[in-house]
Amino acid sequence: MNISEIFFGFRTLIQYLVGLFSIVVLCWLMVADVSASVEDDVSMIVLGESDKSHNAVEVSHKEQRLTLDKVGEYVALSESKPMPKEPKKMSQEEIVERFSDAIDAEPAKAESFMLYFTNDGTTLKSNSQDSMSLIVENIKKKSPCIVDIIGHTDTTGSSEKNVAISLKRAEIIRELLLTLKVDGQILNVKGFGEEDLLLATADNINEEKNRNVEIFIK
Repeated sequence: MNISEIFFGFRTLIQYLVGLFSIVVLCWLMVADVSASVEDDVSMIVLGESDKSHNAVEVSHKEQRLTLDKVGEYVALSESKPMPKEPKKMSQEEIVERFSDAIDAEPAKAESFMLYFTNDGTTLKSNSQDSMSLIVENIKKKSPCIVDIIGHTDTTGSSEKNVAISLKRAEIIRELLLTLKVDGQILNVKGFGEEDLLLATADNINEEKNRNVEIFIK
């Protein structure tokens, strides 16, 4: 065997190995592409933190239902698979790591304040009066913003009367904010009556914590 034959054989071997390597890489890319497609078919629903004491979401998929009621619980949904019967749990650190882009894109959480009223209906308690300057300060910090003023009552009296009282309480807070030079155009007033109680009670219960006005600055 002469030199030219050896060189030709060596070059053929190199070409074969390069071709084999290309096939392996191509197969790996095809597998990776299939894996990515499968992953793209999955939607993940995670229950995050909220400002409410009771936080839950009901997930419906392919005529199945599943309730997530603990922070960090999640379910992965796929069009090609039935929904899992039980949710899985994800730590807060993993939520932040996996969904940082979505979290960063969320609007800032609303600042909230709770103001309480005496039993006579429309008189603000002294410690709540002292909170008004702090509320105004936060409104200025978050400006431009919208301020929701939501009145509540306890369960004494009729539902109709309580709606009127709760709205009156909210309007009193609005007037106080106006005297403190807050722009009236950003103030929204609502009265929920005895609905959405801070502290759940039976009917006709005198509960001071439920005689309140919530303020949300957002």
